[in-house]
Amino acid sequence: MVVSTQVMCAPGPRYRGPGVREIRVAGVPAASTGRRLEVYTGRVTAIVVADDPAEALLAARALRRTDGVGGGRLAPPASDHPRTRGVTCRVRG
Repeated sequence: MVVSTQVMCAPGPRYRGPGVREIRVAGVPAASTGRRLEVYTGRVTAIVVADDPAEALLAARALRRTDGVGGGRLAPPASDHPRTRGVTCRVRG
């Protein structure tokens, strides 16, 4: 399993497209392809990749804030998040 973060305007190649389901994880928007989950919180995207989709979901549900605000609950996406504004970021390939 790999868990990483990216600045919000650096979405992965599966940000949108065939096979991507928009879901909510830990109270915030997310996108899932099964083995890969992108969780949109604050100004970052937390990315969880696992061999087993159930493990990816469990790990994503366990994500917590580290700044001590909100009792560890994930922050909603920032208001200038590209998904929130309806603007698509450029993905470098």
